[in-house]
Amino acid sequence: MPVIEFGTKMKSPFLEQWRPEPGTLSTISILSLNPIGTRSHWVDVPEVQMKDRCQCVEGICCKAFKQAWLTYFFPIWVYDNPGSVEGSFFVLGATATQYRNLINLAQAGDLLRFDIQVQCNQQGSGVQTAFTVMANSTLREIMTEEMKGKLAASVDGFYKSEETLCRPMTVEAYNQMLMQINYDFRSNLPVMKKDNNNQAGFYPQGVPGAMPPVTYPQAPNPQIPFSNAAAPVQAPVQAPVQAPVQAPVQAPVQAPVQAPVQAPAPAPAPAGAVQGPQPEATNKISPEELQSMLT
Repeated sequence: MPVIEFGTKMKSPFLEQWRPEPGTLSTISILSLNPIGTRSHWVDVPEVQMKDRCQCVEGICCKAFKQAWLTYFFPIWVYDNPGSVEGSFFVLGATATQYRNLINLAQAGDLLRFDIQVQCNQQGSGVQTAFTVMANSTLREIMTEEMKGKLAASVDGFYKSEETLCRPMTVEAYNQMLMQINYDFRSNLPVMKKDNNNQAGFYPQGVPGAMPPVTYPQAPNPQIPFSNAAAPVQAPVQAPVQAPVQAPVQAPVQAPVQAPVQAPAPAPAPAGAVQGPQPEATNKISPEELQSMLT
């Protein structure tokens, strides 16, 4: 039995995908014409140990991981050798183009009654697959009842274990994963691969944490660039505080207080009238001197 790393999930043996080698000619038999359709992204992010085909939620995943792939999964039987029923149960993951080709073949005949020949060739950096309908079906001509029962169980397991074909994801799961790799949600740029000292890694296109005006057109204040935000803040604070505060405080306090206090000082005029005869009191003469002056 194999030793499984903790956290790794084993896929159902019924859902092993068939990947023919380039330059080979194979014969298959489609066991059901009701494929399982998926819309997914190929996510390869070593920082969070994610390398899988993840379900598309038609949201941030499409911006971070580019275009979603449409895949149509069919349960198939792959013959080991032509003219023999020996083979293995696999899952055919047909692309949108391959799915259209199968639809065109189905117009010429029932694909459940005839086998299909698959030619796989290398096409540049990719692989090209061509389908051709054969005149008969070896599997269905000599299939025993026991074989029919095994195939029916395999097809039933195919539909019950459909989640293993594509990792189920949610918007929250994508957001959490992108936050762990410091993805800038405002840039809407795809996750790009970069080389740093020959070590592969992933981060959003551009410099993480930097906010150039070109990358972020929707700034909180479009009239003030982020790099000069500190300059216009200090100027309006210092100018209006010092000038209007000192002038009105000193002028009205000193001038009106001293003038009214000193001006009313000579007001007690009646006191002057009472003290008026005092100079005479200081020059009083005796009655005798007054009599001599009159005579």
